[in-house]
Amino acid sequence: MIGMRNAADRRPQTQTRGFTLIELLCVIVIICVFFSLSIPMLSKTAGNFYLRNKAAQLKAMCELLKRTSISENKTYKLVIDFSQNSYSVLRSSNKTPDEFFVVKDSLLRPRTLPKSMFFFSPGHPIEKQEIIFKQTGAISAAVFFISNNKDNTAKLSTTLSGEILLEYI
Repeated sequence: MIGMRNAADRRPQTQTRGFTLIELLCVIVIICVFFSLSIPMLSKTAGNFYLRNKAAQLKAMCELLKRTSISENKTYKLVIDFSQNSYSVLRSSNKTPDEFFVVKDSLLRPRTLPKSMFFFSPGHPIEKQEIIFKQTGAISAAVFFISNNKDNTAKLSTTLSGEILLEYI
């Protein structure tokens, strides 16, 4: 019996081979190099995403103001402040249609752009621009741009016929 046990222990030895520490370190270094090369591209994509998101929000706000001005039979103004990089919504008064006050509800409250973004207007520099939304659905013509520090720009324009256009440059 002792001899049989020794025969069972004499199985052919197969060499199992794993990865060495140096091979694993080389793979980790290669992955880190690829990751470090992709970081600038990811940050540019993230900045472009935030710009597109903010531009789409402004377009949606303009469309909401157009519909709200028709349904409430009141004039609204979207005031873009280029010096403060902010915007606010004004609504006409019930008593005097030429008198406006700031709307402070949750959707239309005054807002400021993130520090990485800014408004600008083509041509001559102006401090503020007003887009007027009439009860008839007409909108005053306006063009302004939103940009970030990474050379991404969105152009928001309105036409007298009531169109609200957004394009990315």
